Amino acid sequence: MKGGSKEYWFVLTAESLSWYKDEEEKEKKYMLPLDNLKLKDVEKGFMSTKHVFAIFNTEHRNVYKDYRQIELACESQEDVDSWKASFLRAGVYPEREN
Repeated sequence: MKGGSKEYWFVLTAESLSWYKDEEEKEKKYMLPLDNLKLKDVEKGFMSTKHVFAIFNTEHRNVYKDYRQIELACESQEDVDSWKASFLRAGVYPEREN
């Protein structure tokens, strides 16, 4: 799955979302605690074939470095739904629709 413009190997647990350089999981790039995180949909960009959703902090803190949110891109809507279901099981819920 892509995080931004790079491909990473993601591992989601009940406590955190980690990403690694590749599936060997030797080189951890970052570990993000799931506290106060929520998901939201990101509108598909013009000419984009990717399906994107974002993770953000409900307390308006930066999620990662200087980023308010992390956008994750999937190849299909099924992949997005699968990730959302996994996040739901880990206790990360979609933001409420207004």
